[in-house]
Amino acid sequence: MFTAKIADDTEVRHDAKARKLSARHYFWRSVLLLSAFVVAPALAQAQSRTYQTEHYRLVTDVEPDLAADLSKRMDAMYDEYTRRLDSFSRTDPDRRFNVFVFNRQVDYMRFIDNRLPNTGGVFIAHKDALAAYLELQGRDALRQTLQHEAFHQFAHQFISQDLPLWLNEGMAQIFQEGIWTGRGFIVEQIPPKRIRQLRADMAGGKLMPFADFLAVDHRDWAKTMRNRERGATQYNQAWAMVHFLVYATDEQGQPAYRERFIKMLRMIHEGTNANEAFRAHFGANYPAFQRRFVEWAQTLQPTPEASYVERVEVLADLMMLLRERGLKFDTPGELRQHVTTGRYQLQYTTGFLRWSSEPDANTYFKDLQGRDLVGDQIRFDPRGGAPLPDIVMRPQGRLEFRARFYIATNGKLEREVIVTAR
Repeated sequence: MFTAKIADDTEVRHDAKARKLSARHYFWRSVLLLSAFVVAPALAQAQSRTYQTEHYRLVTDVEPDLAADLSKRMDAMYDEYTRRLDSFSRTDPDRRFNVFVFNRQVDYMRFIDNRLPNTGGVFIAHKDALAAYLELQGRDALRQTLQHEAFHQFAHQFISQDLPLWLNEGMAQIFQEGIWTGRGFIVEQIPPKRIRQLRADMAGGKLMPFADFLAVDHRDWAKTMRNRERGATQYNQAWAMVHFLVYATDEQGQPAYRERFIKMLRMIHEGTNANEAFRAHFGANYPAFQRRFVEWAQTLQPTPEASYVERVEVLADLMMLLRERGLKFDTPGELRQHVTTGRYQLQYTTGFLRWSSEPDANTYFKDLQGRDLVGDQIRFDPRGGAPLPDIVMRPQGRLEFRARFYIATNGKLEREVIVTAR
């Protein structure tokens, strides 16, 4: 058995009349399949290096700075797994999980015996190995892939090898969305893209009834993934269900279901059938439970951190696409003047869900309360050797959101978002 992340890379067409720019947007999903294959020998190139971290043995040929960043993030995320699931963690200073990160897709495909085209990362349970690659998906997606797949690796070892798909994938996506600040992870994130998907699925009647969703097995899950639209719904529903059980609050603002959720996990850990464990702590009245979930989902709002990440991403995408047209800007004010006067708007496709950036581009130069970002709250920061200056946003508080630009190994301009606690 292994888990895999599948890339859906769709580029929206440019509508010149509406002055809308096309934007490339990556949406990484995971699929759990039943299979077995022989893992090819690990990285054999001379430029590969092995990094021994506290919890991982990372073998990689990506540049040293990125490898060091991944090592630090993975150890910190492992600490999040153990802190939040301390009932299941084990202390074994000599135990390190195997992780292989490739720079090129072709080397990654060779490693997994060319069995999974279009995947960005896999956890191979019977080999206790996690593999991913940088090319095509970019640094941000690679980081999220590792946060996601490393949870599967952790859960397989410490919680249960028989976690139901909705639970395993839902928990992995919770950690996938965690934002690294350089000091630790902010895990309780609700990205705007998740709410868009969830509300579109609810409006379209696409969510699976809870009784059926809880019973989905590996074969059914894989079958659904053959349809990318249904697969996107399936994964987002798993994320939303776990988020509901972990973070929904009662009238006093306390977690409403978290304690029962952990007790359910313990029963599964001890060998109880997952559906029996669910009924023991949440009952068998699935329609009533789903109604409470829908009520919660209808009031769900994106978290501030995830909202600012998206705002910086939109500005970065605007900068890259306008650069392709030969336009450069020395200050955020110049960029703002150009995109607002021209009424530029980005169109994105995430899976089969299409959405557009705000019709008034001024939104992306304001804080979440609608106040203009001024002075050091938004600025350009030139970086030596970078194709474009960093976009730095520091709206409020201690967090800084920075979009950095770089030229990927395939020669294309890419961006990454770095969040730093100051």
